[in-house]
Amino acid sequence: MNKLKKLCLPGLVTLILFLFTFIVLPVKVKGTSMMPTIHDGDFILMTGITSHKQIHRFDIVEVRSAADIKRRYH
Repeated sequence: MNKLKKLCLPGLVTLILFLFTFIVLPVKVKGTSMMPTIHDGDFILMTGITSHKQIHRFDIVEVRSAADIKRRYH
């Protein structure tokens, strides 16, 4: 059983890192434009998988500037 745990732990860590890097993105809200639903400083989880559907009323969309992307990935 102990050997099984040693084999599964790296796979589980890799899966969690992959999940929170590409699938589910934690985002810190900056600004008050979504109040009273989402407040400045709140953390939300957004999907990293995009679909080519139209944006509808009440959808929450994250917009990043080139500086935000550069800061995150460099």
